[in-house]
Amino acid sequence: MAVSVSPRPGDGPLSAKGPTIKLSVTATSLTTVTVSILTPSGDYLAIDDAVVFPGSTTLILSIPPGVPPGSVLNVFAEEQDGSVTTHNYKLK
Repeated sequence: MAVSVSPRPGDGPLSAKGPTIKLSVTATSLTTVTVSILTPSGDYLAIDDAVVFPGSTTLILSIPPGVPPGSVLNVFAEEQDGSVTTHNYKLK
């Protein structure tokens, strides 16, 4: 089963201006979530790694100051069975 997130990437860009971004992650099995930012210049910023238990979990992600608009927040989720789901958010 795929891991779902809210808000969904199709709901529009997220703000990189605030100190945090809040995501709700729903999983049906034990899942490892890795979050990173890719800037327009190609810099990779590791943001968070978390283990999510079955059900819904809220992640509050600290965003480093100075993340430029046009960056992409990448959410990579790997479930116990090895299936992988990725969600990519544009940052404004």
